[in-house]
Amino acid sequence: MRQDKGQNLRERLRRGARSFDFDALIQGVSTVEPADEDTAAEAHDTPAGQAPVAPETHDTDRQRLRAALETLGARLLAESGKLAAACRGHDAEDSGYYLARVNQVLELLESVDPGGETARRLQTVGAPPDGRSWPLPVWTTYELAESPLGGLLPSDADEQFAADVIAAAVAAPQS
Repeated sequence: MRQDKGQNLRERLRRGARSFDFDALIQGVSTVEPADEDTAAEAHDTPAGQAPVAPETHDTDRQRLRAALETLGARLLAESGKLAAACRGHDAEDSGYYLARVNQVLELLESVDPGGETARRLQTVGAPPDGRSWPLPVWTTYELAESPLGGLLPSDADEQFAADVIAAAVAAPQS
């Protein structure tokens, strides 16, 4: 392999590694098998602790992550809308069901993108605003009162309605 081609490949690999924040995903990506001795030598030039990864692997991983965050963001908005409608109708049972579904999405988002930085950077649907993270899941009346999700309760809702919503959420089937 010519020197300039090898140098170009190393630079593309470094740029790809720097532009991808998800350390856990980077560590889970398999290395690219060297095609010849020059490529094998380049593999030894990577920074300690990082396996050489093809740039197209980073693009694929980024696209998958973006698609996952888009799907979860859209689902969060849809389920929150259903929760809001059920709350406006003073239906504690349905409100609890949709709260449980919102909580499931929030738990997934917390495991994939804890602070919401990745969703903001990728400008995905439903990404939290700057300086904010995803709301925490709500499983108690106290958490509901402290959560932005509490704002979905009707203004005339009392503590009993909130308690009924939480009870229904806890009893809702996990899907």
